[in-house]
Amino acid sequence: MKPRIPFLLAAGIMPFTTAAVGQDFLSHVYLTGDLGAAFQQAVRIKGADLIDFHNGVRGDVAIGYRANSWFAVELASGAIWNSGDKIGGVTFSSFGGGLDLYQIPIMGNVVFSTPSWHGFKPYLGAGVGGVAAMLDFQRPLGSIRDTDFTLSYQAFAGLNYQVCKHVDLGVGYKFLLTEDHNWAQNGVTLQTEGTGTHSVTASLTWKF
Repeated sequence: MKPRIPFLLAAGIMPFTTAAVGQDFLSHVYLTGDLGAAFQQAVRIKGADLIDFHNGVRGDVAIGYRANSWFAVELASGAIWNSGDKIGGVTFSSFGGGLDLYQIPIMGNVVFSTPSWHGFKPYLGAGVGGVAAMLDFQRPLGSIRDTDFTLSYQAFAGLNYQVCKHVDLGVGYKFLLTEDHNWAQNGVTLQTEGTGTHSVTASLTWKF
């Protein structure tokens, strides 16, 4: 019967060890959501005019893992919307047209931060991934409703404030850059250079 004792001890300890490891892992995990204004740079149609945009909206959600006090990795996604203002200096409404650009970024980020000072913690980061860019372009000569997926890059920075043990509030800036786009429908094609989107957001972070 004695050989059973180590086995029984191991069987009893295992659940507690697993729970401790899981709890330690979760203590490094966080969720962040942010929302704010999106300022889309003018986009050049290849060999033709510029498209100017109205200010829009950006919202993101990220799940991250803090490896230590100054470095973290994230998987982030969200949505950006901007409507077109002018094409070649002419407003879309003047010829019965319209344009909406929806961007869904899927990014892998790295984040660097400084030690906390009186609850404040600056950070900066960068990311790479892809953007699904959905274009809804209405015009008298034929509309284009298509989605193009391109490589994208992102840089960001901001400042968080620790409200309590599990909650941070913050403000941040993001710049998202994509490669060239190619949208087409029913033989009508729109090819543009890449897009550049500036965003200013407010965020809430929940730390497990």
